[in-house]
Amino acid sequence: MTLGSPFAVAQAGEQSSRTSDKEPIKVYLAKKFITMDPSQPEATAVAVRQGRIVSVGSLETLQPWLRQHPHQIDQSLKDKTVLPGFIDNHVHPALGAILLQMDIIAAEDWNLPSKRIPGVQGREAYLARLQQLVASKKPDAPVVSWGWHPLYHGEITRADLDRVSEERPIVLWHRSFHEVVANSAALKFMGLEASAFEGDHYVDFAKGHFAEHGIRPVIQGLKAVILNPERFLRGLKETAELYHQGGVTSVADMAIGIFDFDMELQAFQAVLNDDSVPFRTYIVSSPLLMQQKWGDKTFEKTAALEQLSTDRLIFLKQIKTFADGAFVSQLMQMDFPGYIDGHQGKWIVPPEKLADLNLPYWQNGFGIHIHVNGDKGVDASLDMVEALLLKQPRWDHRVTLHHFGLSTQDQITRAAKLGVELSVNGYYLYQFGDKFAEVGLGHDRASQMTRVGSAVREGIKVSLHSDLPIAPVEPLVAVSSLVTRKTRAGRVMAPAESLTLDQALRAITIDAAYVIKQDHQIGSIEAGKRADFTVLEQDPYAVDPEAIGQIGIWGTVFEGRLFPRTP
Repeated sequence: MTLGSPFAVAQAGEQSSRTSDKEPIKVYLAKKFITMDPSQPEATAVAVRQGRIVSVGSLETLQPWLRQHPHQIDQSLKDKTVLPGFIDNHVHPALGAILLQMDIIAAEDWNLPSKRIPGVQGREAYLARLQQLVASKKPDAPVVSWGWHPLYHGEITRADLDRVSEERPIVLWHRSFHEVVANSAALKFMGLEASAFEGDHYVDFAKGHFAEHGIRPVIQGLKAVILNPERFLRGLKETAELYHQGGVTSVADMAIGIFDFDMELQAFQAVLNDDSVPFRTYIVSSPLLMQQKWGDKTFEKTAALEQLSTDRLIFLKQIKTFADGAFVSQLMQMDFPGYIDGHQGKWIVPPEKLADLNLPYWQNGFGIHIHVNGDKGVDASLDMVEALLLKQPRWDHRVTLHHFGLSTQDQITRAAKLGVELSVNGYYLYQFGDKFAEVGLGHDRASQMTRVGSAVREGIKVSLHSDLPIAPVEPLVAVSSLVTRKTRAGRVMAPAESLTLDQALRAITIDAAYVIKQDHQIGSIEAGKRADFTVLEQDPYAVDPEAIGQIGIWGTVFEGRLFPRTP
């Protein structure tokens, strides 16, 4: 399968930087290189050959190399500020390919390469937009929309959607992805009947509501619609463009196979493995998901995935597991005093099963990433790490808690003692801090979400991710949010939990590389590492922290090749 790429290399005819040992050294000059190397924090010149960094310093200090080797001086970046290539160590390319191709009605604006979709808030405004969407479709076409969130749009049930249309299938995918609401026509279209869900606490069939594990039948029922190969490839290309817009040069897919492992891998090989794509994708498998495909052979099959790696698609000897439910849905498991309205969160994997599920991977040296959001979920995750350490001690295991919405100070101390790292969603506080303070959690706990300041003080490595499409790939917005601790409404929440600018930039570069065990290859501008850079129009250290998210991204350098952003 041959597909066109949306990316164009800056210099026509330039070949891959890895083609020859004898190729000239290329020297990039910049106003400033911010290296994230504490031994040499800044530079003005970087020499590159074969996609890797040869030397870092100034044009003068590079002379020993340049006197003995053919070289070219490239001044394309001479007025720019350059950082190590940004790293988003928790994304879902397949999920982006599917959700971003749906009709989006969300509380916030979405700026996609193909279009801009204005946000809408309030129940009446949401239903009015949905009515317009339904009216715009062909008579027999199912309507599948992503972005609904009851905290911003009100509760919507099967009966509400039946009032919109009794004949047309309508499915609303929650902003978190972890919930779905369908009307009666959609349930019939998907072949779902109430009798199949009796006693299932993840499904309220009368309301047309499906959550967590309960959405699997919905995915299968809509397979012909949302997993259409042409549509999927189009969505994957758009998702790839979003990574480039955000200045990202490495991403980690945290759980390939959410929908269909074989289809996803084939699409990744067709789109993301192309030589013109200016980023690499690290891939992490989830045994919990793959058990549905591989059954008793899951460990054996997972261990063999590294053999499928290419230069741009790299399967890591790491797995992703799950503890509690979605943060965005307020399905995370909360300890006393719980939620204000008394509702209960959900477990994806019950605490008593976590250690046994992950033990064979731990014993065979796999890295472990844990999806966890509530403080009760954090306790379960730390209990699992302690149990695994007692079974078989390991050093430098780098178990990482991902998302890490709500936690307590004692959990931070315990995590540090157990050698646990964090990959937090840099968008949670900005987008949901105000609303969660009002609904569900109260101001004190909501303001302390993403407790990163305490983590860094305890010596824990903290990295930031987007979880795209759960949040936009805008690393600088995440940096600004966790430096200022400002929400979308402009409130400052728990300023003691802020990061310094240096800590926040490390969290999207070298520390983001560390938690996926790639800090020896990427994350800083040092001799020997991959020549991956993010090129900015301004120096983040020279602007107000609140303005960091608005700094223009000129483009990237990936393995020594220029990839400017398209206007």
